[in-house]
Amino acid sequence: MASKHVFRTIDDFQGRAGQVIARSDPIEITREAMAQFCASVDNREWIHRDLERCKAAGLGGLIAPGFMVPALFSKAFFALFDVSAFRSILFSGTDRIRLLAPIPVPGRVAFEIGIDRAEQRSRDIAVFYDAKWFVDSRPDPAGVGVFVIRYC
Repeated sequence: MASKHVFRTIDDFQGRAGQVIARSDPIEITREAMAQFCASVDNREWIHRDLERCKAAGLGGLIAPGFMVPALFSKAFFALFDVSAFRSILFSGTDRIRLLAPIPVPGRVAFEIGIDRAEQRSRDIAVFYDAKWFVDSRPDPAGVGVFVIRYC
């Protein structure tokens, strides 16, 4: 992977607003990781665990839970960005998440991350990151979202 993108001030964020900053290396989604995620959120849907039933239903195979991939945003983020100049950062939520296509398991996803906007707040900076995630090398995103991170 190339060097990380460094941000130290609000001007650094605002200067990149509206731009795609980086695309992550592919992140593997294994059956084991999916089983752990499902167990952690008490998700018992058959499309995440019953391979034969998925095939019989025409799904081709197991499908990742809808919120598993957005949960991997922080993994991609820390691999791509250097924000060590800040005292603390807080992943404070999302403005939206849209799931556009199923994620087959096993499979790989890559995040494309840009900055929508950065806002100076009274005690911190809020940065709104546009993210798209792609399955392997498919051209259309499997999902999109805006993730909000606050920096002090």
